[in-house]
Amino acid sequence: MQRFLPFIVIALCASFSANAQQPYEWNVLPNSPVQSGRYEDISFLNASQGWAVAGNATVIRTANGGETWEVIKASAPYNLYFRCISLVSSTKAFIGTLSTSNPLIVTSNSGKSFSGVTIAGKKPSKICGLYRTGQTIYGVGGYDGNATLVKSTDDGATWTGSDMTPYAMSLVDVHFFNDSTGLTVGSVGGSTFSTGHSVVLRTTNGGSSWEKVFESTRTKEWGWKIYFLNDSVGYVSIERNSTDGAGVFYLKTTDGGRTWKERFFLQDYDVEGIGFADEATGWIGGWTGATYQTVDSGKTWDMFPRSNVMVNLNRIRRVNDTLMFGAGTRILRYAPAAVLSADREDAASAPRAFTAQNFPNPFNPSTTIRFTLPQPGTVRIFIYNAVGTMIEGIMDNPKPAGTYSLQWRPSSSLSSGVYFYQIQTEHGSVTGSMTYLK
Repeated sequence: MQRFLPFIVIALCASFSANAQQPYEWNVLPNSPVQSGRYEDISFLNASQGWAVAGNATVIRTANGGETWEVIKASAPYNLYFRCISLVSSTKAFIGTLSTSNPLIVTSNSGKSFSGVTIAGKKPSKICGLYRTGQTIYGVGGYDGNATLVKSTDDGATWTGSDMTPYAMSLVDVHFFNDSTGLTVGSVGGSTFSTGHSVVLRTTNGGSSWEKVFESTRTKEWGWKIYFLNDSVGYVSIERNSTDGAGVFYLKTTDGGRTWKERFFLQDYDVEGIGFADEATGWIGGWTGATYQTVDSGKTWDMFPRSNVMVNLNRIRRVNDTLMFGAGTRILRYAPAAVLSADREDAASAPRAFTAQNFPNPFNPSTTIRFTLPQPGTVRIFIYNAVGTMIEGIMDNPKPAGTYSLQWRPSSSLSSGVYFYQIQTEHGSVTGSMTYLK
């Protein structure tokens, strides 16, 4: 079952200071189209030219640093789940998909048409991560098994695939420092979602062989995203398919990925996107909660300011030392405050946020979700499990402004654990957690 946790983002703005002279901010780019789920990946050639992809076969592209975007919808047979992207030129991009028939596709005419890519050797079932360095492009997949590496040394003219199952069960992301030295992350030790351990692999010969440089001791987790500040300092987010109390961690390296140390994040969270402005200031986001930030090198993590705005963050890409972009429900930009002044959506004109709470919590056999709607609109309420899989929808009706209550009684097939309700309207959304004790 695909995980699909939509968030409607009205605005995101928070201030940080990378140094005493230069304040930086994250802002939603107001002209970036809202995704019902999220943008899975983003790729920039430079500060101006960038593309992003979403799971509903959507590509958006900008030529002016995100001020405006062109929306492209792929048609059959390429209307697939787009997972990752590598931009080669202003008109050419490779896109990894979750399709066994076309795991890697390409457009050479700015998205006017797409075609499947022929891969010699091992055929991947999915491509979940792509990375380009020089004229060499690497790709890995899939997140649920059949670990495969694909590689092109001629900017995508030809591709070869190699079997990675001797090293890993699944692969999710890839990062290379040059043509020869790079890293990939995923899981080892059986099924990704039940017995797998997160793993980091390193190569110094262009992927001909790999060394395991990290493996976690916990099961039900896998490496998700790789992010590097520079050639020495980098991070890996670890996604976890459990609420068993073992905690959620991320990884940090200070020697270019040769060794890694686990860092505690939170007790329970579905981690996916990760990025840092410097070693002190960073962000972790995911499907089922607010984005969190640290300003003390990960010693503590707090909800991002304006925590009622859910980002659904899956990827942060660093363009240079003063510019980053993020992919979530909207496209985000992190840059000096002066650059972002035109991005801010008028908070004074934004609708007043609505509130919600469930009681009792924890609960058995049912709980009541109570919410206040400050203005009329269509209300949709969805229930998700701890890893972001939608369990059911329990409301989809127009409602006048007011206070409402409804009861949720889990089906007999659901197990004890943490669940999330999300209330959506065209004016915004709110998410809350519930603990079911069966």
